[in-house]
Amino acid sequence: MDIDVGPINKEMVAILLATYNGDKYLEEQLHSIFDQSHAHFRIFIRDDCSKDKTLSILKDFESRYPQQMTLLPSQKQLGAKGNFSELMSHVKAYSYVMFCDQDDFWLRDKIALTLAKMKVLENQHGKTIPLLVHTDLKVANAQLQVIDQSFWHYSQLYPCRSQQLNRLIVQNVVTGCTMMLNNPLLNLAMPIPQEAIMHDWWIALTASAFGKIGTVKLSTMLYRQHSKNTLGAQNFRSLSTIKKGIVRLMRRQEIPQKYLQAEKFLERFQTQFNKQQQSMLEAFISQPKNRWARKRYLMIKHRFFKNGLLRNFTQLICGINF
Repeated sequence: MDIDVGPINKEMVAILLATYNGDKYLEEQLHSIFDQSHAHFRIFIRDDCSKDKTLSILKDFESRYPQQMTLLPSQKQLGAKGNFSELMSHVKAYSYVMFCDQDDFWLRDKIALTLAKMKVLENQHGKTIPLLVHTDLKVANAQLQVIDQSFWHYSQLYPCRSQQLNRLIVQNVVTGCTMMLNNPLLNLAMPIPQEAIMHDWWIALTASAFGKIGTVKLSTMLYRQHSKNTLGAQNFRSLSTIKKGIVRLMRRQEIPQKYLQAEKFLERFQTQFNKQQQSMLEAFISQPKNRWARKRYLMIKHRFFKNGLLRNFTQLICGINF
């Protein structure tokens, strides 16, 4: 089915909002978007067959903002990853694309600050290079009271040091709801495969391998934490996070998803990788089959490191994944 993407100019940003049973916080999020200082945007929304009042809220907003909002038809559940992937397929003509979760709150200059950084990258590398920009975010409780001014600080993440493919393949440090990608990256990353852990991780890998990643160190939104978060923020300084890793070790459970994702990534872009990238990916994919010593050797050789000394110590010595 053809979707009217509306009038497009060079500064127009497509915002992709995937919803599912989000009526509790959705109106507040939509109001924060329509209050943005950068007004040249259009929101594309696909609801994943919600059973609450989400759809009626969306239809109400669409009737109030027909020039800036498009509600796509949906007849089956795709999950968050599939929902975003479907949305991506409808905005191929847009120069810039952002992702939006249903339960957060955008600060007024979120689009403007992100787009300004994107323009800097375009001036440095050209508009034909796949480009990604992401920002920090404030961690908030269900009532939007700030828990931490920086998600990066809260989770002990250092995105500026972790943009290389060998680091991103191990741990994603790019939060999807803060991302903006340009048209070349959008089309290169599509479609998001089933093997991808999430759309944002797959897109970040693509940008790292074939383009450039830029960061905005300011927090541009409130990342609401509540009982129904799909992923949510984890306080890495908390003992509970460490305990979860220890339990995982005692159960001797491997985490296969990231290896399946890497295998699919290598398969998808096999002919486009240089020899160094291909060798690194093959080494990473082989890790679940390797013995203890071989795993640690390849981890050090290819610098399959995560963020922070504690994460790397537990991964290198104990085999715990945080």
